[in-house]
Amino acid sequence: MKPSGDAHGSSKRTIPSLARRLLVLIAAGLLVSTRSLPDEIGDPVFAADFEDGPPWSARDGIRTELVDDPGRGTVMHVAGTQDGGWNYAGAGAFPLQAGHLYKLRGWVRVESVRPRAPAVLQGRVRKLGRPGPEHRPATTPEYDLWTGGWQQLIVEFEVPAEADSGWVALEKGTDAPVAFDGFVDDVVVVELDAYSEHPYHFTEVPAPLAALRSTHPRLYLTAASREDLRGRLADEPWASRLEDLRRVADRGVRDGPPAYRRATRSSSGRGRWAT
Repeated sequence: MKPSGDAHGSSKRTIPSLARRLLVLIAAGLLVSTRSLPDEIGDPVFAADFEDGPPWSARDGIRTELVDDPGRGTVMHVAGTQDGGWNYAGAGAFPLQAGHLYKLRGWVRVESVRPRAPAVLQGRVRKLGRPGPEHRPATTPEYDLWTGGWQQLIVEFEVPAEADSGWVALEKGTDAPVAFDGFVDDVVVVELDAYSEHPYHFTEVPAPLAALRSTHPRLYLTAASREDLRGRLADEPWASRLEDLRRVADRGVRDGPPAYRRATRSSSGRGRWAT
């Protein structure tokens, strides 16, 4: 039985309506995804595509060599077991300008790593020719071992006033023994005109927050603010959530802690623990 004219007409009106809505959503998504990004200024201050350059210097127990990858051309192969150092391989020093912003980006593929210690690319900066500790390194997000394959790792950083040079390394994240087999390609350090927009980056730090810089928040928990906090926690939804938290805490006190064991040493110098 064919649908009536009204029903058929309604169907004709509904399909274009849905299509228009879908196009609007796609257009909105494109507008969001094509937000402006910071411009890269000039040529890279460091670039390693390994097409015509040597591999990086390998650390003890590691070998680096140039090999052919079917999808990327010539890449650097990094393999071996490293013990006692914090990275697998590193490049030579290159100049940086104090107070300027830079982006470190590069491609990494991990074939195997034991124990599972996610690799990162790390840029370190210091005053060339001056002895002493390096400044805090710029470290990319960790390579996702579960996803695997080629992954681009990126970090942006500002060079401190006292620094004028940098170097890049493939980091272990620990000084314990690690057996590693992986590849690196197209590592670049380039200057930026601004930081990328990021939900956790302030373009301008609010004045009340800037006034509390380097101050522990407990110092601002006064008797009056504690009473105000207790009053707020008496109302929903906080009262129910506080009760759930109390049950979890009581269970922890009753059952005791799990049987922790020392797992490895982290690059921050603090111990990692596992259950």
